[in-house]
Amino acid sequence: MENVVSFHKHKGTVREVQQTIVYQQSNTLGVVNIPLMSMPQNYSLGHCVAEDMRMSAGIAMHFKSIYKRVGNLMDQKQKVGSVAYLQENNRFIYYLITKELSKHKPTYNSITAAITKLRDLIVEHGVKKLAIPRIGCGLDKLDWSRYQVM
Repeated sequence: MENVVSFHKHKGTVREVQQTIVYQQSNTLGVVNIPLMSMPQNYSLGHCVAEDMRMSAGIAMHFKSIYKRVGNLMDQKQKVGSVAYLQENNRFIYYLITKELSKHKPTYNSITAAITKLRDLIVEHGVKKLAIPRIGCGLDKLDWSRYQVM
């Protein structure tokens, strides 16, 4: 049976900053009130970045300081709508590239393309659990309910 990640509309009342979207192998998507960086080690993680890999604001700064290896990410030469990644033991760290430069804003199309690529990668990598923030909904101020990837 093929793993498929579905992103469905969610109307929550808890602050988005504290919510983490989680995917588990059962092809379900949920929201937990646990900060992304506090997720257990058996969860792979993902977040969005610019193609320039500056990661100078928001949650991206935390990823940069914890996982470092920006050179490895740059060497992958991924473009907008794609995903670069690092592997830390049995955990993958995914960098969804949703805009060309850090000072730009992503579009719904670029985020949808990156999420679709992320779906393909987690299937390829055999990832059973994934946690991501509400992609594009923090500093980029997009509306999570507009995403739907099948």
